[in-house]
Amino acid sequence: MREPYDDWADLRVSRLYEGALRLLAALGEDPVFPGDTEGIERLIGATAEGKLGEVMEFAVEDPSGLPRFSGEHLFWVSPRGDGTLRLRSESFGWSATSVIVFPDGRLSGFAAEEGFGVPDSELTEQALADRENVERLRREAEADDVRSARRREEDQRRFRTEHLRGVSAAPWQDPEGLVVTWVTFYETGLILSHLLPRSAEPLSESQEDRPGEALLLAATPEIRVTDDLGNEYEEIGIGREDVNWPLLRTTREFGPAVAEGASRLIVSSAWGSVDIEVKS
Repeated sequence: MREPYDDWADLRVSRLYEGALRLLAALGEDPVFPGDTEGIERLIGATAEGKLGEVMEFAVEDPSGLPRFSGEHLFWVSPRGDGTLRLRSESFGWSATSVIVFPDGRLSGFAAEEGFGVPDSELTEQALADRENVERLRREAEADDVRSARRREEDQRRFRTEHLRGVSAAPWQDPEGLVVTWVTFYETGLILSHLLPRSAEPLSESQEDRPGEALLLAATPEIRVTDDLGNEYEEIGIGREDVNWPLLRTTREFGPAVAEGASRLIVSSAWGSVDIEVKS
């Protein structure tokens, strides 16, 4: 039976395979890998980007020193002096996975590693600096998690029924372009819904690699929301899109709440503007 989270280990190994393949491709016809750090630097500089421009971050590791840790998902490469190289992938915390890459494409067995492998009393200045940097990044990530959780909680509370002020249907608009259908007003913000005809034009070469992303971008064109008092409202939270043919249907969230005394909301886009009655 597989242990929980075995898939994480599978992912680390698969990424090491990918890193090894990129380094082998950069090696080309050369019979051995470089035996010094300068040669490894040149090899890393020759590695190709992945599909969709995905870049793997490689860095040179001194083969005679302690393992390096950056707090990022780096791939550390070090020469072994015998024509092979050692490839090590950082993971979460102080864990890593390493493999020996041979110039003929063979790989050694994968090895799981933990920490620097020596007592604290034997840590070098570089290792101590790495440890402090990783701990700092960990503290910052934890603080970001707290802020993100607070924002999510605020978002979840913002558009609850108890904050509802009213709903306004938008007037007629040209169906050939963006059509605002309705706006729901809350004491904490507003939700705007619009439709847009889905383009029949073929995707560009760059968009073909990410057709879903291209459709989502098309479903959320730039719009500007103001009121008749001159106040402007900022898009917040996460919108919801439906990209089924033939219409792109989208709801988008804005804040803050419509200002007291405003009677009209003006939604402007590349297709023109529409005025909507404010519900108080």
